[in-house]
Amino acid sequence: MPSRTGAAVICAALLLFALHGVLGTTADAASTVNAGLSGGLSDSEIMRIGMGFAAANGDPDPDDVTAIATTHNAAVHAAMAGDDVGDDEDVDLIVMTGDFAAEGAKHPPGAEIPTGTFLSLVIEPRTGEIWDYGLDSRRPDLSSLGDPTSLSRR
Repeated sequence: MPSRTGAAVICAALLLFALHGVLGTTADAASTVNAGLSGGLSDSEIMRIGMGFAAANGDPDPDDVTAIATTHNAAVHAAMAGDDVGDDEDVDLIVMTGDFAAEGAKHPPGAEIPTGTFLSLVIEPRTGEIWDYGLDSRRPDLSSLGDPTSLSRR
């Protein structure tokens, strides 16, 4: 039979182990953009897509990266003022802060290259296909979509 001290140590260790499992699971679930979406991209895959697109648009190391799962129409409406799409397919919306220049974007001859501090990227959450993107000098208001997940490395 273990001593009272030994039993107390065992109980305390079991309690700490149980709390670690519960708290770790909660923290992991809260930081997952596509929680509950069957076949959805992981946070690291979303980050990889966002960082690649940011680098191709002039900033390989954006300061802030957030993402939120939403619908295509809601994402475009919130992040790309004046644009509209007619579908409610599931998408991931990534918003990055940096110094961006869309040199590959189509623009009229002689017009300046589109630039912006905020790059918004709409991706299909299962394949990673980029559906839409936009540049702006103001941060998009995502409050109507919920709480975005921070994917920043800082």
